[in-house]
Amino acid sequence: MTASFAAYALVGALGALVHYSVTVAAVELLAWNVLVASAAGFVAALCAQFVINRRYVFASAAPVAASFARYAATSVMGLCLNLAVLHAATAFAGLHYLVGAALAIAVVTPVNFAVNRRWTFRT
Repeated sequence: MTASFAAYALVGALGALVHYSVTVAAVELLAWNVLVASAAGFVAALCAQFVINRRYVFASAAPVAASFARYAATSVMGLCLNLAVLHAATAFAGLHYLVGAALAIAVVTPVNFAVNRRWTFRT
């Protein structure tokens, strides 16, 4: 399980790279609104991560449409949890936002991994 979690974290880092690359390209090259560009980056990262996680990290044979819907729902849930932890860390604990963001990643990543392992990619 440690190896698959490490692979999952690596795919997450790749997803962040995709998200930011698409966002920057859309803003700088296409002059898109930053929120629209970031949403496009989020979707691009979600799709890339789904494909890699399904094929390599979880080696799932679950139906693609059902597992993609679950993956998207898990990702949105993870985003909500991330924002909740970040808000609690900054507003209530008085932490710097970068510390709060790191804490949020530390909380959300294992939660999303567990949900994806037990629900998203189950056959």
